[in-house]
Amino acid sequence: MANKKKTSDISREQKEYDRLSQLYQKIPPNKRALVEGLLWQAARLRVSLDDLWEDIKVNGNTEMFKQANDGVEFPRERPESKIFAIRDKNYLAIIKKLDELLPAQVQKADFDLDD
Repeated sequence: MANKKKTSDISREQKEYDRLSQLYQKIPPNKRALVEGLLWQAARLRVSLDDLWEDIKVNGNTEMFKQANDGVEFPRERPESKIFAIRDKNYLAIIKKLDELLPAQVQKADFDLDD
């Protein structure tokens, strides 16, 4: 059975959604319906990534593992590290898509590092 979300997780997601919504407020209204789903997904991913990162900082990327009771132990990547990598890739893809939906003049003005 799936775990119920904690109220604190929902409020963290709402705060992240609000932050992202503010950053991407200049996306044209005709694309806003598409953006709403992307913003929520990005918010959920960001909260999840933060939690996974805290776990990785404490427990590391690898763990010792052995196949059988008498087998030799060897280091392997922890499942949390794999999940982090996949979710990070998905988060970056969403952010890239959101950036592409911004009007060209906003992209240039807000994200130009040459200034």
